[in-house]
Amino acid sequence: MTAIGLLAGLLTTICWVPQLARSLRTRSTGDLSWGYLAVLAAGLALWLTYGILLADPAIVASNVLALGSVAVLIAIKSAPRPAVVSAAAPRSATPAPRSAPRRDAA
Repeated sequence: MTAIGLLAGLLTTICWVPQLARSLRTRSTGDLSWGYLAVLAAGLALWLTYGILLADPAIVASNVLALGSVAVLIAIKSAPRPAVVSAAAPRSATPAPRSAPRRDAA
């Protein structure tokens, strides 16, 4: 039974590897909402507590690793990002046309 639990924990924990790799590479977690991360972290913390109370190494190990992965995502998301300076539209070399001079009606 413990082997099945360890395998299940391994599979559900390594599912975070692609997201973590992408987030670390791009330094972007914009597609992950704070609500999602908060609820997921709370659920993993409760599973970890449950595993500790049962003294089940499969539950404890998988949730420690998953919670660590989520903690990295939260750290990346909360890290200050440098301001992005967009390039201004290039100015035209020719000046804007002037309106014709007014002629006073006599």
